[in-house]
Amino acid sequence: MHPDRRVCLEDDERHHLRLGSHPCRVATVADVQSRSHDRERVQLALRSARRRRGHHSPGVVRTAARRGRDHETATRMAEGFASPLPELIAATDQANLQRWPIRDRPPLSQWSKRRATLVGDAAHPTSPYAAYGAGMSIEDGYFLGRRLAGVDITDSAALRAALDAYETPRKPHTAFQVDTAYKLGRIFHHAPAALRPLRDLFFDRTRFLQRMIGDGTPTELLGQLDDIDAAESAFVSKQSSPPRA
Repeated sequence: MHPDRRVCLEDDERHHLRLGSHPCRVATVADVQSRSHDRERVQLALRSARRRRGHHSPGVVRTAARRGRDHETATRMAEGFASPLPELIAATDQANLQRWPIRDRPPLSQWSKRRATLVGDAAHPTSPYAAYGAGMSIEDGYFLGRRLAGVDITDSAALRAALDAYETPRKPHTAFQVDTAYKLGRIFHHAPAALRPLRDLFFDRTRFLQRMIGDGTPTELLGQLDDIDAAESAFVSKQSSPPRA
């Protein structure tokens, strides 16, 4: 394995481990402060909040004994998979194994405060079951950039309006996707063993999944493309407008 890569265990605390080999990242706050000492204050506040919650980066700090148990669990769970996955997990140094709790959080009513706003998982932490968390983070960056384009960030009122324009249309879309990911996780990974055959029969004989995923998600994504077109048109129009005297 590449030395900069780790086996990450995403743990929903119900013994379902999602294995991945990728560089691990933490959520970020988009800070649009115009003064460097304000940025430092925001960063210090974030680090303090993480310490109070017992969160550390990267991953969750584990004792050697806990890492050993996590390694045994991952090795055991990989036994039924095709080679080379079992060998990869078994050969991974325990020091390079991280255990990542998956927790769900209700949508925030507000992302922005004063001169700072949230993007990505900091605004809408998403469980991995919809495979869209990173995509929404990229979208956030795009829309935030377009809303801030040409805005004088020393003008508090203009900045506030730009941040409101960024987060207001994003919140319903991201809340829908976070809720969808949560429901998929419950359906596919937390159903009691005795009910799984009934669940599978229901999925096979009804259009539930088609309505939920095949129809609902593409409709949401097409709506995002429309929003991107509108934001791009507004940006181009703003760029081509003559500057105010």
